[in-house]
Amino acid sequence: VVVHLAARNNDRPGTLAEFKAANVDHLLQIADAARRQGAARFINLSSSHALGADARDSYGVSKREGARKLTAAWPEGAINLY
Repeated sequence: VVVHLAARNNDRPGTLAEFKAANVDHLLQIADAARRQGAARFINLSSSHALGADARDSYGVSKREGARKLTAAWPEGAINLY
């Protein structure tokens, strides 16, 4: 089991592309590496802020996209917790 806690959050400014690089691209790269090394589960943690459809800031948008793509890429092993 791998527990993923890393994220780019709103503590520092950045573009949507920078948030997506951390919260989508890097998330998927780490999950892929975990799966290739034999992890049965990958738990991706996020704040409840990312749950709100009205959270249109770069953090919320990128975290929701990352969670959707993680689930699509690894439906039997990925778990998103908020």
